[in-house]
Amino acid sequence: MNGDGQPGPILTADGAPLKRSIQRAHRRQRLRALALVAPLALFVVVTFVWPIGVMLFRSVENSIVADTLPRTTAALESWNAAFDEPPGEAVYAAFVADMTVAVKTKRHTRLGARLNYEQTGMSSLFRKTGRAIKRLARSKESSQGSSRETFKDKLIRIDKRWG
Repeated sequence: MNGDGQPGPILTADGAPLKRSIQRAHRRQRLRALALVAPLALFVVVTFVWPIGVMLFRSVENSIVADTLPRTTAALESWNAAFDEPPGEAVYAAFVADMTVAVKTKRHTRLGARLNYEQTGMSSLFRKTGRAIKRLARSKESSQGSSRETFKDKLIRIDKRWG
């Protein structure tokens, strides 16, 4: 019953239905609470959730090999490792060319560090090869085809693990 004794909705002092006024007041309270919590939620997302998400993505995403050794990865696409045969001379030539560029841009150490997660010793192998690649490039320029030694042989001479 309303204030006149008639059955119907209960009205507030301004004549609006009480149910609608209560809903409006609850909506304002929820919006106020959201406005108070939003900066904290944004801070937590920006400082914790986003960096953790980026770190998780980087743990499975590995483009450093393809970015640092593009010719080598292209040459390896035609190689079938299931036959237990080492890759051909084209792969080794592509690797030497890629490593020469990587050494000049100083990216070979990052590549070695990343591959070291997969197989121990890769970081030192890439550092050692990087130092020797500089000498190899200089000797290649000075001899210009006088040597019959393959790139595979040259890499194995640097470190036996390349064989």
